[in-house]
Order: sequence, then structure tokens, then C-alpha cells
Amino acid sequence: MPKISVVIPCYNHGRYIDEAVNSILNQTYQDFEIIIVDDGSTDPFTVQKLKTYLKPKTTVVHIKNQGPSAARNAGVKLAKGDYILTLDADDLFDVSFLEKAITVLEQQPQVGVVTCGIQHVGASKKKVLPQGGGVENFLAGNGVLGSAFFRKICWEEAGGYDESMKDDNMGYEDWNFWIDVTKRGWTVYVIPEYLFYYRIHKVSRRTKAHSNRPQVIKKIVSNHREIFAKYVEKVVFEKEQKIYSLNQAKNTILNSWSYRLGSFLLFPVRQIKKLFHR
Repeated sequence: MPKISVVIPCYNHGRYIDEAVNSILNQTYQDFEIIIVDDGSTDPFTVQKLKTYLKPKTTVVHIKNQGPSAARNAGVKLAKGDYILTLDADDLFDVSFLEKAITVLEQQPQVGVVTCGIQHVGASKKKVLPQGGGVENFLAGNGVLGSAFFRKICWEEAGGYDESMKDDNMGYEDWNFWIDVTKRGWTVYVIPEYLFYYRIHKVSRRTKAHSNRPQVIKKIVSNHREIFAKYVEKVVFEKEQKIYSLNQAKNTILNSWSYRLGSFLLFPVRQIKKLFHR
């Protein structure tokens, strides 16, 4: 029986799947299985690739398209390991991640989830270090992406991922899941190294979710009303603090010498444009 089950949902990302799988096969810790869940892919390349996919320690299962929550749940239900790593098909982990993550869970019984620093690849190159912590740290914003390492019992206690959060414009099912896990007393540990490579697309499910963020937040609050009520002061304070910081940054830019010089130099151009648009 493998100790770790790596669940990789895949929807039309066949061109990236080898990179994701190889990042696991090359891990320094090798007691794992890989379960690829084909979430009803329609792209011919992905369909054909997963139909004949052969890799060591790897199984492919096919389900009708129901979204990431259902795909992850389907994979975890089949998992033989006590620990689960979820990994989206277009992302990858550093080869040392499993070894470092399982060490944390085996040495710290209060930790239910392990994540790490995030290195963007693709349309963005920035680095992000999640906050981690308990449930109070996950109410004003999400500190963990959907790809993370956790105890299978955490998934069982939470009742899995919320499969109603499946529409393209819903998203954030991972944030909802981490609240479900941490409100039961588990904490999230952040390895302070950039071991996860997150592919940024110009248009993705997450960018669509951002455009519908108020409805997403409403759904998450509705799912965890009692927790948000308990920490309402903290949530409101953190939101206001973020708004204040953004406004301060905006004012700093507007009052900067370079911004005022740019506005001065572009003023004639704007006036000419106005003349041609009358």
C-alpha cells in the first residue's frame, strides 16, 4: 500500500500532463501512487493521450465533466494512501517536496495541510509565500492553492470538496475546502521554500472567478456562516487594512515625480486625440 496518493485532475491539459507526472516520478521520496482523473476532456489531443497513457505507478480514470471538486473527490475516493497530494495537470512540484512535506506531517500531529512557496511560470514570474496557520487566517483571503499535501482524514472530516462549486465563474473550491479543514482544528504549515511551480494562463478558471468574486465570497461565507460570525471583527479589520494599503500605494504612485512627469509629457498627446475624436 503506498503511503501517498497523488491526485491529478485533468481537463484539456494533455500537453502539460507529462511535466506534472514527471515532477512526481522524480521525487526523492518514492512511496506513492499517481491517480490521473480525466474530467471529461474534450480536446482531441488530451483525449487520445489519456486513453493510452502509460507511466510507472500511474492510473488514469475517466469521469464525465463535473469540475475540479468532483474530479479531486473521485481521485481521493480511489486513493490507497494515508496522505494526499493534489496537483493540477498544468503545474508541477520540485522533486524534494514530498520528502519535506511528509516529514512535517509525521512530526507535527496538529498539522493537517502542508504547502510551500509558489513560483509563477507562464504569463507571470512572481513568487508568493502563503501565510498558513489556522482557520482565522483563511477568512479574509485564501492562503493555499488547490495543489497541496494533506492527511486523507482531513478530507474525510470535511466531507470532501464542495461539488456545487463547479461552474467556470464559481471557482475557489480549494479555498472553501481549506476553511472546512482548518475549522476542525487542523493547521496549515508552509515550507519556506519555493517548491511549487504554478502555471499562469492569460485566461483561466481562476481569472474568471476573479470577475465574479462577490458571488464566490457570498457562497463561501454562506457555507461557513458560524466561523465568519465568530471572527467578524478580524475579517472586517483585515479587509479594511488591505483597502487602506492599496489606497496608500495608489496615492504614492500618483504623487511620485515619475508619474507627474509622464502625465506632463503625455498631455499634448491626449489633447490631439480629443481633437480627432470630436
